[in-house]
Amino acid sequence: MSLSITSDAFIWSIRALLLVAVVAIVWGWPRLARRGILPILGRLVALTVVSGLGVINVLAPVNASYGWYLTVADLMPGAEDQRGTAVHQGSASSTAADPPVASAPIISGPRTRPAQTLNLTETRAGGYQDFTVTGPASGVTGTVTVWFPPSYTTPAAANREYPVIEGFHGIQPAPYAYFGVVEMDQAIMDAVAAHQMREALVVIPHWAPGGQDNECTDSAAGPKMETWLTKDVPQWVYDNLRAAPGRTSWAAFGYSAGGWCANMAAMLHPSVYATTISLGGYWRPTFDPPFVPFTPGSPEAKRYDLIALVHRTPPPVAAWTLTGRQDRLSVPGTERVTREAKAPFSITTTILPQGAHNADLWIPHIPDALAWLGKTSRGFAPGA
Repeated sequence: MSLSITSDAFIWSIRALLLVAVVAIVWGWPRLARRGILPILGRLVALTVVSGLGVINVLAPVNASYGWYLTVADLMPGAEDQRGTAVHQGSASSTAADPPVASAPIISGPRTRPAQTLNLTETRAGGYQDFTVTGPASGVTGTVTVWFPPSYTTPAAANREYPVIEGFHGIQPAPYAYFGVVEMDQAIMDAVAAHQMREALVVIPHWAPGGQDNECTDSAAGPKMETWLTKDVPQWVYDNLRAAPGRTSWAAFGYSAGGWCANMAAMLHPSVYATTISLGGYWRPTFDPPFVPFTPGSPEAKRYDLIALVHRTPPPVAAWTLTGRQDRLSVPGTERVTREAKAPFSITTTILPQGAHNADLWIPHIPDALAWLGKTSRGFAPGA
């Protein structure tokens, strides 16, 4: 795996390097202060190193917050956006009708929701608000950011129900990167204007509190995050917001680690989600030390092995995934899942000929993903 430049380990490592460099320069300054060509060159090198490390220490946390570059490979030439070939495997009709699976939590519940007082932070289109959601099934209390399309607050849409995209952010980039970097709000409204999909709510649970890489999983060592994300959050949304019921009106969407979360949520809970969209996502959990709640080969690891799931018991889910050829985190699993796909699971795969694990690579293709969603899942179809 390419070295992550958004992890806490990387950020603290460069801080430590800066401290070591400062101590070394102070200790060796008497020799550097001498006259002569070599001492002058030494002073130039010392000042350059300290200045460079200082700049990196400022930029690294900002980059981690916004997710501009996620790995060292993203900084290399050749990570630019290019068109790839889409490969479709499995059944194209896996979301044409609700398959006979267990009832979803979001289908049950009151049809009369309590009145919500909205105080939205405006974005390019619509606005978002944070809510605190306590999950009775998981015991987790966390923040959920919900983006509302422009029509949601209008009197004309007072009785309208909206499909839901549950958005999963990356480990380190803040959930608000969906608006500041990904520009999901504008992408949705552009797709609506192009009659490719209908307006949707975007629900973004903050699944990595404190930067903990729990990979959206349930484990004895951490919170029951999977349960919170796939049961408690959907139930809260349905009970409190004008969310359309039924699996074809609910989609999982994510990038990087959030792509894994989206794939996992939909494929392990097909009664809730009919579709999953993954940008640079992968198919087995990849924990960021020191938090490693279970090891490869354990019962938990086997449960979260989506490649084995597709081979053994393919879920009735349609997947859309995109990655770059140099993305060693995403490509191997994506290729295997694409080869293994069979009904009722289907996958549309695009592997770009160039590019690694880079948000700049993925973002231009979000319109393609949304257009696919509007065609594939009837709850998102324009005019539905």
